Parts: sequence; C-alpha cells; structure tokens
Amino acid sequence: MKNFLKVTFSVIVLAILIIIVRGKNEEENAKIEAERAKAKTEAGKRGLTEATVLYTFDGDTIQVSIDGEEKSLRFVGVDTPESVNPDKEKNTPEGKVASEFTKGYLTKGMKVYLEFDEVIQDKYERMLAYVWLSAEIDMESYEDFCKNNYGAILLQETYCRAEYIPPNGKYYEWYKQLEEENQGKMAKQTSQS
Repeated sequence: MKNFLKVTFSVIVLAILIIIVRGKNEEENAKIEAERAKAKTEAGKRGLTEATVLYTFDGDTIQVSIDGEEKSLRFVGVDTPESVNPDKEKNTPEGKVASEFTKGYLTKGMKVYLEFDEVIQDKYERMLAYVWLSAEIDMESYEDFCKNNYGAILLQETYCRAEYIPPNGKYYEWYKQLEEENQGKMAKQTSQS
C-alpha cells in the first residue's frame, strides 16, 4: 500500500509540474506572438512589409520569405561589386568583401522590413526593395536612415556605390551623400587590400 501511495503521489507531482511548465511555455509563446504582431502592425503603418532573411546571394541580393513565400530580393539604390557572376573574370575581391559583409550582417532567420518604390521587380524577376532593419523608424530622418537602412549601412561599411535606376530613386540623394562621405574610407580600404 505504501508503494502505491508513493507512486500515486509521484505521478500527481509530475503531472502538476508538466502543467506548470506547459503553462509557462504557452505564456512565453503568447508573448513572442504579441511582439511579432506589434512589429508587423508597426511595419504596416509605415508601408513596410516584414520579411525573414533566408540566405545571401551576394552583397546586394538576398533570399527572403514573406508570409511563407520565398523571393529573391535585390536592394534598391545601391550596387556592390560582383562576387558570384558566372563569368568569373567579372568577380572582384571587393565584391567578395561586400558579399561576406552582407552574409554576416543579414543572418538566416533575421526579420527585415521592405519598402517598395515605383518598380517592384527587375528583368531577372527579383523583387526590388529598400531593406530596413527596424519598423520603428522615422523614415524622414537622415540619422535613422543611416542607422537602419541596410543600403546605407553597406555604403558606410564596405565596397558599394549609390545607384539610381529610374524611376526608383526615393532615397538616392541620401545614398549619394553617404557615398561621397565614405569615398575616402573606400579608397583607403582599396589601397590596403
């Protein structure tokens, strides 16, 4: 009888622990989902589309998932040197640096926020968008642009140039300004490599 009571007591304690742990996991999951919904709402208010980074092709092209659908995405407004061109002679060491920078910065699973301009697809059927690292930004602020727009970060940190392909030019002046501000840095990096 004592063994039966011990086993019954142990089973009851184990069941209570399982219920408590399961409840905490459900609370944590609900909290995570609420944070995701808030971010998605913030993004929507600013005309941004939430995406998840899947992988990097090169310095200015990534693969993303939007609501479960995979898309190739080319950044608007910037151009990095070639690194994965089938014509190997077009690939450059600077392109490899830019590609590795993007691979290290936009990691698999990372949430990014896409802003579309006039043309949303190129001749290679890639989506065209500005990539933002946060939905909670002032899109009229040059300071927020420099800190949260991935094209702006590329211009500040690696080999990249401002690129205007009409009619997509919403941030071209800011990209051009960053390119001019960082030319000395890029020239210095080039001479050191």
